[in-house]
Amino acid sequence: MLVTEAEQMLAGQPAFDLWRQVCRRLTAEAALAGGWGDPVSWLRECLAAFDSAGHQHAATACRGLLSRARATVPRRSGAVATPELAALGVTAREADVLRLVAEGLTNREIGQRLFLSPRTVEKHVERLLAKTGVQNRSQLVARAARRATTLRT
Repeated sequence: MLVTEAEQMLAGQPAFDLWRQVCRRLTAEAALAGGWGDPVSWLRECLAAFDSAGHQHAATACRGLLSRARATVPRRSGAVATPELAALGVTAREADVLRLVAEGLTNREIGQRLFLSPRTVEKHVERLLAKTGVQNRSQLVARAARRATTLRT
């Protein structure tokens, strides 16, 4: 309940966005230790915010906590397409695959470009479907296209 109240107080106030993420990271650490709340989703949001703001020390702390929670930890190299994708737990490699899926490439073609086996690409696509909540590859392409349009405007 206190977490919700704090979120409501800080939400929508750009001057407090970074402090909100710092508080959320600290709360996630306590929640992870105590077994309450949704620390993994909180940490993913914090990680995306810290990475996009260039706060690598704080981002590294989030990665460590995500690892301790046995959650997917996005790679440091490369950048996730958007903080929204990072908040869903999409890794940098999955974001690379998503961009190529959106271009209409097959798993084999994606694998050749990224030096991956078609089976590995298939697994990345499966995880993207699960993380984005869409049913099939064409819906994944449509979602990626909408996101790309939003980024351009």
